[in-house]
Amino acid sequence: MTKLISMLTLALVLSTAACSKKGGSANVGVAECDEFLTKLKACGDKIGGNIGDSLNRTVTQFGGIWADNAKDDSMKKELPASCSSAMKDAKKTYTQCEW
Repeated sequence: MTKLISMLTLALVLSTAACSKKGGSANVGVAECDEFLTKLKACGDKIGGNIGDSLNRTVTQFGGIWADNAKDDSMKKELPASCSSAMKDAKKTYTQCEW
């Protein structure tokens, strides 16, 4: 299971490679990102335990990063593709959740 968490984290990091800011908001203002974060949170809640806690921390972390990036027009253009890619990766990894 730790390997699965590492894979998702890596996918998220790769999909946001240009991002370096931190924040706390999970409301990005980009439909693809907001949908992904909502579904990832639901997945974390469904799975529970350490994995669920890790997924919920990921929601907070990446929600903040993406919300900060959405403030920059050039970075905001890249977010739909990044968030869609993260959703695809999560679908493959967490098949027990609804995507």
